[in-house]
Amino acid sequence: MAYAFKMDGISYDVIVPVGGFKRKGDMLDGPNVGRATNGAMIFDTVGMYYNYSLTINRSGNNVAAYDALYEAATSPSRRAHTVEMLYGQGTIAFTAYVSGVTDELDKVENGVQYWDSMTLDIIAVKPYRTP
Repeated sequence: MAYAFKMDGISYDVIVPVGGFKRKGDMLDGPNVGRATNGAMIFDTVGMYYNYSLTINRSGNNVAAYDALYEAATSPSRRAHTVEMLYGQGTIAFTAYVSGVTDELDKVENGVQYWDSMTLDIIAVKPYRTP
């Protein structure tokens, strides 16, 4: 089974396979976090950021959709994107940026370059949950 995600309201005709969604909850603390002289931890919590790494495959021979997603994800003029990701038993939408994109050339056939196995590292712009 494959899953979809959206970026900037667009559902690209690509495949995110089972195991292709990896999420990480990153807790960010402010400058006043640390240990007190008695050893107790003092928290200065900014919030929880949900960051994702997606592995994306081409849908059949649809190179146009795959290439369009690559272009959107690597655009230097549009750094922040609205993304919709799987979360729990549903989805969440938030503003994020793409910190890195990698993929590999699968094959060249009849002059067509078939790229595949794109990995997008998606980092939240602001915390999704705050204290």
